[in-house]
Formats: sequence, C-alpha cells, structure tokens
Amino acid sequence: MMYGKCHHLVFASCLVMWMFYGTNLWIPLIILIVYLGYIYMRSTYSLFIGCLVVSVVFGMNILWVTQQETKLSPKKTVFHGKIITIPDFDGDIVSFQFKTDEGELVVARYTQSSISEKRSLQKNLHVGNSYQIIGQLEKPNFPTNFHSFNYRQYLDHKHIYWILTAEKPPHSLPSSITFIEQIMQWREKQIYRIQHMFPEPIDGLMSALIFGDQSHMPVELQKAYQTLGIVHILAVSGLHVVLLLAMVNFICLRLGMIREHVLVLLLLFIPMYVILTGAEASVIRAGLTGMFVLGYTLIKKIHLTSVDLISIVFLVMIFYDPEVLFQMGFQLSFLATSAILLSAHTIYKKGFSYLEQLLWLSVICELATFSILIPSFYQFSFISFVMNMIFVPLMTNVILPLSMTTYIVSYIYSPLSLVLSQFMSSLLIYPHRVLLYFYHHPHFIMTYGSLTPVKLFGMILLIYGCLCLWEYHLKRVEYLLIIPFVFMYMIVVLSGTWFSQGHVVFLDVGQGDSILIKLPHQKGTILIDTGGIVPYKTEAWKKRKDPFKVGRDVVLHELRGSGIRQIDMLILTHSDYDHIGGVKDLIGQIPIRKLIISSWFNPSPADMNMLKQAVSQGTKIQKVQKGDTINFSTYAFHVLSPTTNQDSNNNSIVLHTRLGGLNWLFTGDLEEEGENQLIKNYPRLSIDVLKVGHHGSQSSTSEQFLNVIKPNYAMISVGKNNRYGHPNQEVLQRLSSSHIKIMRTDQLGAIRWTFTNDQITRVDFAVMQ
Repeated sequence: MMYGKCHHLVFASCLVMWMFYGTNLWIPLIILIVYLGYIYMRSTYSLFIGCLVVSVVFGMNILWVTQQETKLSPKKTVFHGKIITIPDFDGDIVSFQFKTDEGELVVARYTQSSISEKRSLQKNLHVGNSYQIIGQLEKPNFPTNFHSFNYRQYLDHKHIYWILTAEKPPHSLPSSITFIEQIMQWREKQIYRIQHMFPEPIDGLMSALIFGDQSHMPVELQKAYQTLGIVHILAVSGLHVVLLLAMVNFICLRLGMIREHVLVLLLLFIPMYVILTGAEASVIRAGLTGMFVLGYTLIKKIHLTSVDLISIVFLVMIFYDPEVLFQMGFQLSFLATSAILLSAHTIYKKGFSYLEQLLWLSVICELATFSILIPSFYQFSFISFVMNMIFVPLMTNVILPLSMTTYIVSYIYSPLSLVLSQFMSSLLIYPHRVLLYFYHHPHFIMTYGSLTPVKLFGMILLIYGCLCLWEYHLKRVEYLLIIPFVFMYMIVVLSGTWFSQGHVVFLDVGQGDSILIKLPHQKGTILIDTGGIVPYKTEAWKKRKDPFKVGRDVVLHELRGSGIRQIDMLILTHSDYDHIGGVKDLIGQIPIRKLIISSWFNPSPADMNMLKQAVSQGTKIQKVQKGDTINFSTYAFHVLSPTTNQDSNNNSIVLHTRLGGLNWLFTGDLEEEGENQLIKNYPRLSIDVLKVGHHGSQSSTSEQFLNVIKPNYAMISVGKNNRYGHPNQEVLQRLSSSHIKIMRTDQLGAIRWTFTNDQITRVDFAVMQ
C-alpha cells in the first residue's frame, strides 16, 4: 500500500470522471497522461501502477453506469414495488421514492382528496412496504429560467428518470420486510414519535440531529440556517458518529466486555447507524471512515494517515456509485473534512485560542467549499463566520448531547424528557432570534452571481495560493484567508462595469409578467413587474409547508444569478396580482431604489401594506403617466400610457425605449381599448419588439394595432397549459399573418436578448429546442 499517497489515486479518478462526464474529452485526457508521466518519473513504480489501475477500473465502471438506461415504458400505468423513503405529507400532496419490481426508482406523488384520506394514508403508507400504484409516468421538467435549479439533472444523478403521478391512493400488497427495511421503519416511527411528543422547533431539531431528517424543521428557521452558512450543523456527520461510538464503547467496557469484542460490535453497529440516520453522503463518509479506523485498529498492522483514510473512503464511494460525485452533500462533506484535516496541524502550531480556532477553521471551510456554494447560491455572507462561532460550540457541546439524552430519557421517564426539551428550547431562544434577525436583514452579503468558468478557476487558484502562503508563513498572516472573498468580489463588480453588453430577459414566471433589463456597463437595472401566483383560499390541511413563490423562487433567484445587487427601478405596470404579487418577496431581500406606479394605480389594502414596507426599506415611490420620461445615463424610457383612469388592464404603464438599435414596446396587460388610444396618440409609432399585451388574450393585440406599429418580434409571457387559454389562437394567427416572429415563455422558457449600444448580439432560450 502507498501510505500517504492515496490522494494521487483520488486525483486520477477525478480526471477519469471529468473525461466521461465533462463536455470535452481531450483536456482531462491530456492532463491525466501528463500526470501519470510525472508520477512515473518522480515517484514510485507502485504508485504509477496504482494510478493506472484506478484510471482503467474507474473508466470501465463509469462506462457501465452511464450505459444504464430506464427500463420503464411511459405507456405503463400499473406499478408494483416498495416505498424506500419516508412518505412526505405536505398539504394535500404526499410524495416518496418508489422502487418498482423492475428495480428502477421513481418519484411518486399523489394528491389527496380529503383530510380523512390523508389521515388514512398517514397510517398505511410506510417505508419498506409493498404497494400497487396506478398512474402516469412523466419526465421531470428541464429548468425554464437561466439560473433555475435543474431538478431533472438532480434526479438523474440519483438514477431517477421518471415522476409517477398516481391517479388513486397506493394499494397495499403483501410483502416481506428485510432487516434493512425494518431499521428504516423503526427510524420512521421514531421521527413521528419525536414530532408528536415534543414542541416546535425542538421536534424538528431533534429529528435532524439524531435521525438526519430535517423535514420537520420550521421552514423559516431552516432557511435561516441555510442562508447564513450553518446548515451543516444539522447534518449527521463525523461528530455524531464519534459521539455515539464513544457512548457505546464506554457502556460496553463498563459492562466488562473485552476490547476486541467491543470493536467488532462497533463495526457491526456503524452500518445500522448509517441506515438509521438516512444514509446521506456525509454520514456514509463518516461511517466508512469509522469502520476503516476500527478495522485497522483490530488488525494492528496497518497505519494510515488521515489523508489516506479520507481518500480511500472517497474512492470506495465513487466506485460504488460514480453519480454520487455530483451530489452537493458529497462534495461539501469531503471538501470541508479535507480542509479541516489538512489545516488542523497548522492551526495548532500557530497557537490560537479556542475561539480563534473556531473562527479560522470556519474561514478555511468556507474557502474550501466556495467553488461549490457560489455557483449554486450566488451569495456569501461574512456573518456566517460569527454564526459558526456561536452555533458550532453550542450545538456540538450542548444541544447534540442534550438531544440524545432527551430522546433516551423519553423512553425511561417522559415527564423528565419534556422538562429537558423545554430547557433546550430556552437555550436556543436568543440564538435563534439572532439567526432570524440576520436572515430577515441580510447584512454583510456579497452577491457574486453566476461565475464564468474562467472566474471560478481563477478563484480556486487564488484560494490555493493564499492557503499555501498562510500555511508556510509562521507569523500570523490570517488576513490572507480573507483576500479571496474580497478580491473575487471586486473582480465581479469591476467586470460588470467593464462589460459592454446588456440584457433584456423575459422571465418565465408562469401566467404572469416579469421583464428584467440590465443596461451595459452596469448603468442600471430595471425590473418590469414581478409575476405572482393568485392566492386562493384553501383548507388548512391542504396548505403546503413552503409553497412556491414566484418572487422568491424565480425573480429573486434570477437577480442573484445575474449578479444584480440592487434594483434601480421597479416598474409595476398595474395592480393585477400576476404582475405585482412577487414584490413582497423582493422587499427586504434586495435593495429597491425606486418603485414606479401609474398615477391611477388602484392599490388594495395588501398593496398599500406592501408599498409602506417598501418605503420603510428606503424605496422611493414615483407616479408616472403619459408624457413622462425616465432617464438612465444615455437610455430613455418614455411613458406612452395611461392618460386617464380606466379599468385595471388599460391602466397599465406602457413603456417605449430603444435598446440595441431596436425599438421596444412594453405593454403590461393593455387591451384593445388602450391600444386604440395609444395609436391615436402616437400614429407614427414604429416598433421592432412588442411585448404582447395581456398574455396574448383575445381582447388585445388587434389587427389595427399591429398594422400601425408593425413589429418584427412578438414576445408572449404566458403560463404553460394555463386555464385561460392564453395565447388566443386568433391572436397567434394575426401575428403569423403579419409575418411577426412569435416567442413564448411557455414554449421557450425565459428569453434573453443580449445587446450592445447599437445592436442585438444574440438571443438565448432557457429551454433548448
């Protein structure tokens, strides 16, 4: 065995993964050949052979895995199999992973028709049991916005290729339960027991810390943990394994067991614990590491370094399933653990205090995981360092042991366990208040946006260089570790100023409107409407824990992905909810300098509260009407309507501007009456790109209107399979007859026009045709 050199095998395996999963074969192949040549010339022959064997074996394994395709036919409607995850009851939807008799995983979903049916399913649906499901298979959707989460790719990496929508409740079948399934069922019962026995948020916290289930955490609190960079505390990882093994070891030795027998018992116990805690990547890594440590302790002839150990665990996991490499939990777990192992000696040598150790370990972990987190979340908050200093010792030294103690005591004397849970709750009151305050007031946040591969590669080199300088410099030069965060942020900001291209993006917000205009050289960001799903009154049992919100989940996410740090002008064309419903999810999350409404904007009480909240955050409200002009540097946005108070749709603010050498007309929900008034006031109005009014309804886009403005392109923002039948076929026919190119968000997803001062350079669609 090549002790101390297993990381070379890891690097070789990663290059092989890059060859098979990347878009370019030759770059990783050349690097691999050069690397093998370097090892052959500078290292041992056995290491060269090892890397060569690993490359060949992993290549063959990946080839076999990538050739595995779905065995299910979309025509199939009756499925038999087992539930393999705890059913998630979220409002009137229940979902779970289902393994069919063909051996293939699908995500199964069923919409419950009544609260009695929901209660019945909660009693009868259990992980490990067999069921018959009648329903339809459909492929997961591709993302329809440029920075949307790719759910289809996420499921692909879990070897799930279908979503099964059940037409009837799953029908229970006779089944035999394996030992592993019995453990999974026991875990399910314990999670439900904790949920019903302890109050919020202690129940969710205990379920997360003991059994690795975060589904019962209060949504807002869970998002606060995620946003402020401390969600790793809730994941079951090495600390949990060490703590539990230490407890079991102590008890067994006190009972008089022989040490070797205890080690064997622990070896058998670890796989059960991994299953018991959900078998996520972090706990699998910790479990395998523990098993290797116990194994070579028993053998007493093998001595592995910590780097060797984590390298071997890495190789075992990606050999078993190469796709696990693309799961964020796996990436973060190994990067953070490796960073801690490699830096621990240096931190100890520099003589830091306990709090200083926590601080700089937190900084190093953030640096190690930066290349994973920023491409996914686009932001970083310096407050996460402080939060880690508060929560890591609190959770590891107090809350985790107290959670396990409370859980065990609940079986012995339940009143005492309730007292302990109340004590735990009191300990967390103020830390959670601080956490929620910073979540609702996002200070110290730097928005990097979606980094280009060149910027990301440069950032990785910068991080590596700073870590090397810090490690080999004996004096305290910790400021080097902060440089990559600040320097990269400066590069992002300055490159935006230098960038000579702007964008007009018609976001896919479903049945609604939201248009993002980003001017060249960061001269301004204009957002026209925010989309919004019209809320309907529903029974309490049907309400979701965290319902989809267009403003938060689409618009805000796209703004952050585009590297936008503030909205210079937010224009609300009129008061319909599908145009302004998302505003409340933007206020307080991103600075809005100016909010523009029509002089005849008719706000509801909820709209008035929204406007007041915006003003309290420093937003200025401006009213406009026909004849006004809004200037941004050399760009002018002319307000052509409204002229008088009319119905809501014809009260829409209509904007005319020139971008990229083309004339643009943004019409909101303008209908035929408003269109006639518009061409009466501007009979020589000539347009290149028309944002079709009212989502292409029959009441808009009249033939007379088109004959006057003569657009070349028609942009239709509309929801897929919407219940209004938009866009109307007659409207589409009128546009086609006039030889106007139609672009629809329901078909193309988000549509992005890239322009310079005098020309359009390209048009991109989020959904590939």
